[in-house]
Amino acid sequence: MASRLHRLIRIIRTVRRKGFPGVQDLCTSLDIKERTLFNDLKELKDELGVNIQFDRIRGGYYLENDDVELSFVSLSESNAVLLLTAIELLEIHAGASAADPLRQLFDTELRQTLGDESLHRTRDEVRAKLC
Repeated sequence: MASRLHRLIRIIRTVRRKGFPGVQDLCTSLDIKERTLFNDLKELKDELGVNIQFDRIRGGYYLENDDVELSFVSLSESNAVLLLTAIELLEIHAGASAADPLRQLFDTELRQTLGDESLHRTRDEVRAKLC
């Protein structure tokens, strides 16, 4: 089971990606009960200042400010490269199925630290050195 912080991050990402997901859609995609979802939404609003709203007409949730993102780590550029190297090594030695959860978990942080273009270039450089 995912940690509470990871689940809060997944709620934000799901609302952003799916566009107005309803209670059942969120509960199903996150594999949680309604009470857990409502508690998490309350925490996002009250404790973390994330303005998730429910649109009655569309029957789902949306982010009033779409630029919000919870991050649970702050990476320096050198740590981002080390993390990227670890993920690539994990994929080489254990397979993509082992590396994917870690890649997904840190995708936003890597993109924020390195930027999209630099992330792709650095990933290619790391892969070239490791293979």
